[in-house]
Amino acid sequence: MRAVRLLFFVLTVSLLITSCTKTKHEYYPNGLLKSETQYRNGKEHGITKYFNKNYGTVIMEAYMVRGQKHGSFKRFYFNGNIEYEANYNYDVLDGIERNYTQQGQMISETTYKNGVKEGPHSTWYENGVLLSKGAYKNDLQEGEWLFYDERGFLMGEAHFTEGSGELIAYDHNGVKARVTTYFKGVKEGPETYYNPDGTVEKVVQFHEDRIVSTTETSEE
Repeated sequence: MRAVRLLFFVLTVSLLITSCTKTKHEYYPNGLLKSETQYRNGKEHGITKYFNKNYGTVIMEAYMVRGQKHGSFKRFYFNGNIEYEANYNYDVLDGIERNYTQQGQMISETTYKNGVKEGPHSTWYENGVLLSKGAYKNDLQEGEWLFYDERGFLMGEAHFTEGSGELIAYDHNGVKARVTTYFKGVKEGPETYYNPDGTVEKVVQFHEDRIVSTTETSEE
């Protein structure tokens, strides 16, 4: 008898939950499905999907809780390959965010915590070669950052503390070509350009990421 009552209770709860959850469908003028959205108590709750108007493939998929993105969020190219994926905690980015090319190559990976960049960050060229590698702390670049060309050769390096530091860029021969000063994530102060022989070519002064002056080195 107890087992029967328990089964009846479970079935009743399931029916109540089902009755509160509704699925809404929208269509394009050509008849193809545009969106499929689950609702509960008038708010998006469950899986929301949007579809391509020409091919019918999924172009966006999100998990919703009481009208907010919560969990996996993905966008897709028309060919079905993933374009973007991230994780949300009640509409706030939290976890790893990734971007991809249409061919499926990952081109960026960023870590978020409570809506701000916090942790490892990497980017890649479309050929899969590493472009940059570093880390963020409280939305600002932190620690060692390295930058590479499409052949995999080092093209720049920096060490940041709370987004402040110097970025040294090299030419294709590995010779120092430019030194840029950053403060709290933006260009602030001199950006010095060098000739291949090591002499200064010009100095560009920045304030809050904007050029305020340029000084060319006179040729003798």
